[in-house]
Amino acid sequence: MPSSLYDGTRPPRRERSPPAQRDTDHTYASHPHRAVRDDWMLSPGDGGHDVIDRRPAPQPRVSSRELNPCLVGRAPSAPAPAAKGAPGYKWRMMKLERTYDMAKQRGVPVEEVAVERYGSMDAFHEACAERQFLDERHHEPTKKAAPQPSSSGFQRPGTAQQPPPRAPPTSTSSPLPRATPSMDVNQLNQLEAQVLRAELLQKPEAASLREKWEAARQVTSEERVEIVPVMDGHGRLYDLGSSSSDQDTSLAELVRQERFGAGRADERDADAMLAQQIAGDRAFVNDTDYMDDEARRFARKRMRDDAMKRQYAMEDFARTKRALDQCPFCWQDDGRTPPQATIISSGSCVYLALPDREPLADGHCWIVPMHHQVSSLDVDEDGWTEIRNFMKCLLRMAISRNQSMVFFETVMSVRDQKHTYIEAVPIPNDIFAQVPAYFYSGLSEVESEWSDHKQVITFSEQRPFQHSMVSRLPYFMVQWDYKGQRGYGHVIEERYGDRHRTRRHRQYASDYEAPTYDDGDHVGGTGFPANFAHEILGTMLDLEPHRWRRPKRVAGSSQRVEAFRAAWEPFDWTRAL
Repeated sequence: MPSSLYDGTRPPRRERSPPAQRDTDHTYASHPHRAVRDDWMLSPGDGGHDVIDRRPAPQPRVSSRELNPCLVGRAPSAPAPAAKGAPGYKWRMMKLERTYDMAKQRGVPVEEVAVERYGSMDAFHEACAERQFLDERHHEPTKKAAPQPSSSGFQRPGTAQQPPPRAPPTSTSSPLPRATPSMDVNQLNQLEAQVLRAELLQKPEAASLREKWEAARQVTSEERVEIVPVMDGHGRLYDLGSSSSDQDTSLAELVRQERFGAGRADERDADAMLAQQIAGDRAFVNDTDYMDDEARRFARKRMRDDAMKRQYAMEDFARTKRALDQCPFCWQDDGRTPPQATIISSGSCVYLALPDREPLADGHCWIVPMHHQVSSLDVDEDGWTEIRNFMKCLLRMAISRNQSMVFFETVMSVRDQKHTYIEAVPIPNDIFAQVPAYFYSGLSEVESEWSDHKQVITFSEQRPFQHSMVSRLPYFMVQWDYKGQRGYGHVIEERYGDRHRTRRHRQYASDYEAPTYDDGDHVGGTGFPANFAHEILGTMLDLEPHRWRRPKRVAGSSQRVEAFRAAWEPFDWTRAL
């Protein structure tokens, strides 16, 4: 190595200027003995950037593969206002109408409410313009648009195409002719009387009344179509017989009738029906000609029976609807109208209420199912759990007063479909021991001894109330425990005072068929009074006859309600719900 480079002496240190003030060409020009280096050798190794400088944040950009057409070719912006008549215009018009209503209710200018609801007057004016546009479109006749040339095929690729707003389809319906409502017999007779009176007095409106009466009589005389449900109130299929339009029954219909036990009686058991017809014909001859002649007569009878069955189905449906509409224990108007009964406490399926008549004793109350049930035996297991809870609490309340409780239920008729309830009456302990004997004696003598059922049905642990009685028969039950294992039951075969109806029913049954227990109107005996239990308990409590025969209406007595609630509150199990 040359010795001139390493002579052991250090050159004097020179002050370095900042890079921005350094002039490379001038420096190297003043020292000609030094070699001149290229620019790439003088540049920093990091590509011209200082290592301590921060790189700028990446700017968001729209990818060329973006599928959202709203982002392609333009920056994101606020959504454009909806066109006039675009989908959702009904909600915008409701908002505009509500704005006018609020301004009218407050008594302030509509502009003040518009700024509050829309945020600006421009948005409010746009809503008003859309309202005017919709009104004009609704009233203008529909015109067929003429075809116009389109230049969409000569646009550049990638140009965003904004489709024109489509107006929602509007349907114009022609007003239907209003049908004349049919009148019943009484209204038709009253209208005819008005016609005759006007004609006798030679009034000018006599001709118009005559035309009105003729039209009403024609409408009433025409055939009406009654739509009835497939099943009755007990979940059974109606036996509507047959008509001239449904002689050919499909296989699916036959299977459905076999499963639900519906259809005509002669089709369900043809052999038994034929044997019954032969037994009722004294002049029966085992001859083909005679059988053919009688077959025609039997067919005519069956047509008459089918018509009566359809009439019964329509009457039963009307009876069911009337019972539901007039029921004082049911919620009306889809749950908006509460029951008329005075409700003390309520569970999920059953509630406790006070009677609307003068009670037999202090603490007399009703246990009522919420759903319209004709019999308590139709209540499901959840409902019976709540019924037993109410019975337990009532027994505890009676024990705290040195009393006992008697529960009884009276189902006079299944056909009437009245809402059932279980009555609870407190009895003093000194006379409670006589309750079983009084009821047993009364049930033994209430109806004829030649009745079809046992006079007194005794409840036991093996056969309690729910296993001893059936819901398809009218019955009376009384018990003095919550399990239904101590008490009596009785099948009601005839209501008290129904002998004229029984005679008419017998005449009808001779032409049609024998009465069944399903109808709840089987005959026999001297009649069962509706106030049977009230009479026995009233006699034991030494009450006057009018207290149980014709009790006064005391519904809505606040003092009686508050007194019962005060006594019931310590034992109310519904507070834990």
